[in-house]
Amino acid sequence: MDISSEKIRPTVEWMREKYDELNSWLFGGQLGGCNFNIFTTGKGSQGGTLGWFKLTGKDIYVNRYSRRLYLDGFKKHETDNGWVLMPVKTNITHENFVVLCRPTIELNGHYTATEEAWLGTLAHEMCHYYTYMNGICPKQGHGPEFRSIGEAISSRSDGLFTIQRLASAEQMTNFELDDEMKAKKETRLNNKKSRMNVLLIFTKVGRVELTLSTNMKLINDIITFNLSDRNNRLSKSVIRKVITSNDANLVEYFFSRGYRKSLRTYRFWGFDTDKLGGEDFVENGGYDYNLVYSDNGLSNNDKSENNIERDDANHEPKKRYIFSIKTSNGQTEIEYDGTQEDLRDKLVERFPKMSEVGIERIMSNKANYRVMENRRKKKIDVDMIVEKVLNDIVNKDDRIKLNPDMNLGLESPLEEEF
Repeated sequence: MDISSEKIRPTVEWMREKYDELNSWLFGGQLGGCNFNIFTTGKGSQGGTLGWFKLTGKDIYVNRYSRRLYLDGFKKHETDNGWVLMPVKTNITHENFVVLCRPTIELNGHYTATEEAWLGTLAHEMCHYYTYMNGICPKQGHGPEFRSIGEAISSRSDGLFTIQRLASAEQMTNFELDDEMKAKKETRLNNKKSRMNVLLIFTKVGRVELTLSTNMKLINDIITFNLSDRNNRLSKSVIRKVITSNDANLVEYFFSRGYRKSLRTYRFWGFDTDKLGGEDFVENGGYDYNLVYSDNGLSNNDKSENNIERDDANHEPKKRYIFSIKTSNGQTEIEYDGTQEDLRDKLVERFPKMSEVGIERIMSNKANYRVMENRRKKKIDVDMIVEKVLNDIVNKDDRIKLNPDMNLGLESPLEEEF
């Protein structure tokens, strides 16, 4: 395969030609037809996203249990009284995948790069095509199916293409964003930094939970949740201190280490305090900050440990802490001692193949937590649970609709289960 060393901007014609060549060379011609597009508007177009893989067919669904893709729409039928629309359900197979699902690969038109770099991006999106082409939806966008075909492509290309979840920093050096887009991206980034709030929750087991958000209400809600009795973290002596800050230098510190996403719900990055240089790195670094809570006594807000609503040690009611999530096998409930550490351990034991990011993601969803306090309360809760389960059985939709604008190269529709 002849590969130019010059930097190029891809076109639809180039994509179509190279798709056929890569399909023959690396995929054994197994991939079917594909639509191509160059995008210059929309999410990711101004930098950060090199390519997309979509299924743009109408009325395509995936069964959340069998993972089977199918068309659920209408078809014209001729009757004695004329033409009528009749509902039709058709399972997606390798034979009808192209016609019904209309697979589409798009590349970012604001980047120039070497042809080899663009071929690597195109091959990456073709790997996503491969994971869907038999009508079965992968559980994860970059799960075992993707990794398997990615390793095969790397081997067949003698290491020319290394298929990874995201382009590495070394690979991104081959891509150059338009000057105009660079300026816009820099402006957006600076605006984002100026509005960013940092929340750090330090625990007594040497862990720190980092949340970044431009939504101060979310930050306050997270603080209220943690410094109340609802998850029993204080009564279990888990939290050492809570810090907030909007210091530009501290924001830059985390941005430079890859923590850039402004979170919209209660989620966090979790890591050991040693990774930050110790639990006093904020104070020692000279950053402006607000000490919301400290187990040593008063905070900046004059909130002492005794002022936080918590259970009395001698009169603590019996409680059961339940963590409940929906999985592809139905509802799963995990009982734990009320601390995040115990819950994390039990989730790792229950879902050994789930990544640390996945664990943190489901733990940050407040809707998954429930507390049952005493026998009488337990009876009420059980009745409510039974009613909820029955309603779920009656009303539960076992399917997920695939939006034509859904980037299946980012994550699988089934990942919303968590």
